[in-house]
Amino acid sequence: MVNATRIFIGAASAVLFAVGGMLAFAPQALYHQAGGALASDIVLSSDIRSGGTLLLACAGFLAFAALRAVHLGSALALTALAFLGYGAGRLVSFVLDGQMNATLVAITGVEWAIGLAALVLAWRQSRGLRRPRPSMAARPA
Repeated sequence: MVNATRIFIGAASAVLFAVGGMLAFAPQALYHQAGGALASDIVLSSDIRSGGTLLLACAGFLAFAALRAVHLGSALALTALAFLGYGAGRLVSFVLDGQMNATLVAITGVEWAIGLAALVLAWRQSRGLRRPRPSMAARPA
C-alpha cells in the first residue's frame, strides 16, 4: 500500500509540476492549449503566475513526501486540497460563468478523480494507523 501511495503522490507531483510550471512561466501557451486566450493584463498575469508558483511549491513537497513514507499522510491531504480545490473552483465558474468547453470539462473530471482518490487513500491510511494494538495484558504468556 505504501508503494502504491508513493507512486500516486509522485504522479500527482508530476501533474502539479507540469501545470504549475506552465502557469508560472508560460501561461499563454497553457491557455491556448485549453482553447482560451489570455489578455495582456498585468494584474491577471500576476495572479495566474502566483497560482502557478503555489502549485510548484505543492509539487515540491509532494515529490519530497513520495520519498519519505512518514510524510505520506500530509501529502495525501495536500493532494486532495489542491485538486479538489481546483475542481470546486471550476464548478463555481460553471455556475457563475456558464458552460465550459470540452477540454475544461475533461480537466475538471481529472481534478476530481485525483482529489477523490487522494481522499480515499488518506482515509485508508488513517484507518490502518488507528487499528488497536493488542495490549501486553491480552497477550498469552
